[in-house]
Amino acid sequence: MTVSAPTPTLNGPFYGLCYLSLAWLAYAPEVSGIIDAVEDMPVPDGVSGTWSCPWGPVSDAANPNNLSGANLCYVAVLSDANKAPLFAVVVLRGTDLALSVNMNAQQVMQDLDVAVEVDWSFPSNRSATGAKIALGTSTALQRITAQAYDSQTLGDFISTFVQTTGAPVVVTGHSLGGCLTQVMTVYLAGVLSQNANITSYAVLGNPFAPTTAGNPAFVALYNDAACAPGDTPAYPLGVNMWVNTNDVVPYAWADLGGIKNLWGAAVPTPNDCVDAFIALTAATSYQQPGYNVIPAFTTPVATMIYDKASNTDQPATWQTELVYQHYPDTGYWPYLSANAAALGIGMIAPPTPLPSAQA
Repeated sequence: MTVSAPTPTLNGPFYGLCYLSLAWLAYAPEVSGIIDAVEDMPVPDGVSGTWSCPWGPVSDAANPNNLSGANLCYVAVLSDANKAPLFAVVVLRGTDLALSVNMNAQQVMQDLDVAVEVDWSFPSNRSATGAKIALGTSTALQRITAQAYDSQTLGDFISTFVQTTGAPVVVTGHSLGGCLTQVMTVYLAGVLSQNANITSYAVLGNPFAPTTAGNPAFVALYNDAACAPGDTPAYPLGVNMWVNTNDVVPYAWADLGGIKNLWGAAVPTPNDCVDAFIALTAATSYQQPGYNVIPAFTTPVATMIYDKASNTDQPATWQTELVYQHYPDTGYWPYLSANAAALGIGMIAPPTPLPSAQA
């Protein structure tokens, strides 16, 4: 099985903004809001085409028309002027604070159910011996891959898409969605490798602000999902971990100690709480994938943060700083947007309508 070359290149700040837009849109509360916003997405320079949403969005809510389940996924496709697909993007939602108490509880369990690592029990494109992921992450992946849209599971849809188009597949998500991006990348590479009618494929993981999904053996699986034999990256510009170094979330769970005093004296971190999580995960062996083409960046610490309730700027607390550094619009969008402008690519407006609360 070989890995094909992407057209277009799928790298750089423009594509980063597209992926972040799609990940951000996953927090929208309505199906129509996501579909309409995807269709209004900008296209890269030199590409005359359109975006569409051919699969999903679906969630694991009891009602298939309701997006309030704990996990949500959809597929966006960019096609050229002749309607030939250029690439697909599998989008996974992060923790949505606007959901019901029950759904929030399920998401928190997926976020925090990390004290136990379980064996990788899903498809993979090579031996998964020794690969382990967090129990909560495994539960979320089981739920997502079991959902169907128009009688097709995500795995079936992507398998058919790649078989008929040969186009690459990007996987993205923010926060919990970034963690799930890692396991979904491995899962889809496994599904495609088992299709005898597919002679080449590419699955490109682009998580934003991800928590750690698994152990070193799982990281090897993840790195191999979009790589040629020998773990030589076939897409040195198409696979990336999008990380703001002042965001505490990517430090969980492989480098919890890095959270301590992260923002200096201006905004003290809750070190006692950090110590508790270090103790909770002491028996685990989590490792964050280190494959990072675009270097990690740093959003400056904000000592005053806007408070919606009072409509004024208020001194930052560790809670408000965490949100500021982690949310797409404040912790990630400004950096990617500024880099796009500096390269002459032009600005991309944030998604409209703006999604609900997210983490």
